[in-house]
Amino acid sequence: MLFKKSNNQEEYELVPQSTTPPNNTRLSNPPPPSDSVNEASPKSSSDSDASRVLDSLEDQVDGFEEDIGFKSVFSTYQGNSNSLSKKSCMTFLGTGLLLWIASLIFYSHFSASKAISNLRWHTDLHLQGYNVTLNPYKVDNKNLTMDLYRKNWGVSYRIPVTWLSPKQYPRTGGVENSRLYLTRGAKGSFIIKSIDSEKSHVLFESPKFAYKNTFFSIEEVYLNPAHPYNENTYHIVVTDRQEQWRQSSFSVYWKYSTVIGDFTPIQPKISGSDSIEKLHFVEFSPSGDKIVFGHNHDLYIQDLETDDITQLTTSGSPDIFHGKTDWVYEEEVTGSDRLVWWAPNGETLIYASLNDTLVPSFKLDYYVKNPSQVGATYEPPQTDFPGQYKSQSLVKYPKPGTPNPVFSITAVNVKNMDSTPVFLENQPQEPVFYRGAWIDNSSFLVSTSDRTSEVLTTVLISTNGESKTIQTLNTSQSYGGWVEKMSPPCIIPGKGYVDKVVVDGFVHLAHYASVTDTNPNYLTKSTGWEVTKDSPIVYNSDDNRVYFVATIRSSMDAHLMAVDLGGGDPIPVTDTSKDGSYEVHFSDGGRLLNLVYLGPGPSWQRLVPVAELGTEGSGEKFSFSGRNPINLYDQTQTQLSKTNLPTRNFRSVKIGTYQDGSSLSVNLMEIFPPNFDPKKQHPLLVHAYGGPGSQQVQKGDQFGFLDVISASLNAVILVIDPRGTQGQGWKFKTYARHNIGYYEPRDILTVVSEYISVNKAFLDSTRTAMWGWSYGAFVTLKVLELDAGKTIRYGMAVAPVTNWMFYDSIYTERYLGSPTLSGYPNSTQVTDFANFKNCARFLLVHGTSDDNVHFQNSAWLVDKLNINGVENYDLHYFPDNDHSIHYHNGDTIVYDKLFSWLQNAFEGVFDQMHR
Repeated sequence: MLFKKSNNQEEYELVPQSTTPPNNTRLSNPPPPSDSVNEASPKSSSDSDASRVLDSLEDQVDGFEEDIGFKSVFSTYQGNSNSLSKKSCMTFLGTGLLLWIASLIFYSHFSASKAISNLRWHTDLHLQGYNVTLNPYKVDNKNLTMDLYRKNWGVSYRIPVTWLSPKQYPRTGGVENSRLYLTRGAKGSFIIKSIDSEKSHVLFESPKFAYKNTFFSIEEVYLNPAHPYNENTYHIVVTDRQEQWRQSSFSVYWKYSTVIGDFTPIQPKISGSDSIEKLHFVEFSPSGDKIVFGHNHDLYIQDLETDDITQLTTSGSPDIFHGKTDWVYEEEVTGSDRLVWWAPNGETLIYASLNDTLVPSFKLDYYVKNPSQVGATYEPPQTDFPGQYKSQSLVKYPKPGTPNPVFSITAVNVKNMDSTPVFLENQPQEPVFYRGAWIDNSSFLVSTSDRTSEVLTTVLISTNGESKTIQTLNTSQSYGGWVEKMSPPCIIPGKGYVDKVVVDGFVHLAHYASVTDTNPNYLTKSTGWEVTKDSPIVYNSDDNRVYFVATIRSSMDAHLMAVDLGGGDPIPVTDTSKDGSYEVHFSDGGRLLNLVYLGPGPSWQRLVPVAELGTEGSGEKFSFSGRNPINLYDQTQTQLSKTNLPTRNFRSVKIGTYQDGSSLSVNLMEIFPPNFDPKKQHPLLVHAYGGPGSQQVQKGDQFGFLDVISASLNAVILVIDPRGTQGQGWKFKTYARHNIGYYEPRDILTVVSEYISVNKAFLDSTRTAMWGWSYGAFVTLKVLELDAGKTIRYGMAVAPVTNWMFYDSIYTERYLGSPTLSGYPNSTQVTDFANFKNCARFLLVHGTSDDNVHFQNSAWLVDKLNINGVENYDLHYFPDNDHSIHYHNGDTIVYDKLFSWLQNAFEGVFDQMHR
């Protein structure tokens, strides 16, 4: 049994994890949180309790003469000369009533508050083998609702921080001119501030400026990297951003002169064109005198002083991408919108090109959007009448077994603009380009893999175009893994670099003394924890330490650590004796830290000099008390103290054993509703994502959609990370290899069925549901298919993959390998359609213009359901919406739909519907 009684104390409890709908929380210029959402004037607890008692008494007194008991007693005295008169009787009874009221008032003042408070909240919940301390519940507090959440109630805002390097500091010096960062100020202004001073310098007082009788609004600012920000120099500003895919966009970029204060659009030389062209990106050279930019899939270098523009490529087209990622590289390989790298001295530029000529195109249909709203409309509308015919966009989208993009690499000598093609030796057929990084001014490291992301090859490129293979690693043979998105290495000037490596099945840090070193020094090494997937690697030359984030407390925590480059044990920077997750953003050189505490509890954000980080002693060691939070921390705490919040509890539960006999456990989070009563029946909602290398159960983040459901529908929530997910090393993660769709539903059903069995005293086994988005929607459907209504009765699937032959090649083949002629195994698609008839009901939601998980997935599933006579489901499609579902109020409607549908399920509305 998973939840059998045990004397062992549970180690992890009571912290948040987020599954949050969009709530319009922008980083820039947030409004202060409001305390006025449906809030009555505050009263003390005793006042409120007494008033409720008196209100009840008043209701009784108002109808006293009409009371049947009173009439019966009073009638015995009427018409009897020896009896009391009506007036005397009323006087007598009235006096008694007044005495009774007085005694109740006395009681209410001294005892009612205590009596009612005893009924408010069960402080401790005793479950099978563990205890949970529930969050306080007060009848005067607000309850968490979707309305409150959408008004950002209790949301810890994040202040945008872009660190300045010492080269960008003013030459005048002083406290107010050091330790600087760029942020947003009042009315959308852009300001420079110091962490040591309240003074600030206004860079742009207003985000708006005029150019040729048209106003533009500044959305982002790139400061020149090599000059003081307030001297004679040029900065780059961004306006009119139009999103394309997850990372990419089209924007208007401007060169801003600090001397004369004018804005000049950065444009390619287009003969006879007066319009302002949108660009893919603009990036400064390290010396700040040049920029590289992309337009229509071609690359250009511009001298900022002379405005001379050199076009590096001319063959850019819908099939050829120079210096820019295509859809699949952006989404699955590099996680970036560009493929350009300046050498540290700015004398060489290396870029990669992608040839998608043989990659099949996928057409996205748009029924509502104008062509100008579509990120890349390569196929124009068929008529001059807007809206009469749908628009279409073509996306180069390789699917399993179809041709992938072909990459090539070019080195540019920036002095003379000569370009040299680079040949990579020892490359497999159809290689994938995962990472490029300069180690020094003459050495560029490239990481590639085979088509199925199994074999990792590291190649050294010199500035003259020569290449040399440094290392080849078969990840599947070494640790049962695969190649995935790679973090950039940390350069140690004159001492090589630090990179993430896998040691004994866990991700750790290794120091390579040179670019050709193949026998690194392992800075960290443990089989109990690992460096987190998204952790940066930062070196500080002042203390000779490398900083990173690791799961050293548990696989559900993420703490900031440091280790000396010369060796020694890792040193905690945040308090590893306490639960917590942290996000870190260092300045160049690692001397300044933007430290964000994600939870448990209200999130805070502090700007801290690394020199002030205590790494010895105790007491104030981890308090960071010398640096106050820069976000609205106090207001957030006040709001949360006025809100009845669900309780989050984190645990690991054993579901079996590994092949070596060691215990195999999965992480889960429980959410209990406010004022949870274990003697009452509660519905159960299960949530999972479950994708390879993903992680949902983390001790951090703020309250979100799951907490709203728990509070509003009085539901218990379970969030589960099945086998194949992140946090427990490759031994746990490798279960996803060749097994997509197999272990996820089985692990979830194992946990949920046992959980219901041992907690049936407070769970209604007829009101159980599961929901997920994207991969989580695929897992939801696989759970419903496998379970056939026995354990989980309802399901909600948003933008689901239903057949992995429909998804992109690089992601799918990374985990499943190349498909056979008959496709992939049944576990990778929905197959037992008739089993859905045994579900109480399920919901399908999808955006019709989803570039990621194509609408084809839902259309294919509905067709299969029709063929098999399945009718017990609902559909909601969002026209022209992509994978995030936010166009035309989609982000509001989708969560309203999920909430109301689930409410109907839990309240029995669907019980009598046609099946």
